[in-house]
Amino acid sequence: MPELVRIQKFIAQNGYCSRRQAEELVKLKKIKINNKTAKLGDKIDAEKDRVKIGKNFIAKTAKDKAYILLNKPIGYICSASSSQGKTVLDLISKKDLSKTGRLYPVGRLDKSSEGLILLTNDGELTNKLMHPRYNHEKEYEVIINRPLRRKDIK
Repeated sequence: MPELVRIQKFIAQNGYCSRRQAEELVKLKKIKINNKTAKLGDKIDAEKDRVKIGKNFIAKTAKDKAYILLNKPIGYICSASSSQGKTVLDLISKKDLSKTGRLYPVGRLDKSSEGLILLTNDGELTNKLMHPRYNHEKEYEVIINRPLRRKDIK
């Protein structure tokens, strides 16, 4: 028997938005399940049902998940929103974005830094990597252009 999951949980697990935000989208009739408007409490079979928010289909299975390792250059922000400037998502072609649905960065690098960043549509992995309860150690390498002083360390 297939495992059924509530629509808002499915959407949150796949990284589109939080459960609460998904509930609001359901109330606003923005979500479709197999081309029918979703209702609160609806459950889906993640392997068979097609969930659509606006024009975007939500990744259903592992084969629909996208994982992109990107070397973020200086001058780009690690955000899914471009309200504060160019984002790492601007480095991904529109064609590739249309295949993956909504991508978002896992973690943050400052605009003035460069380095490896993961982009994905896998909300479950993102949660496991970023939520404080999992206690993942973070390590950063910093290069400065002058001798290190005590006040710089602070």
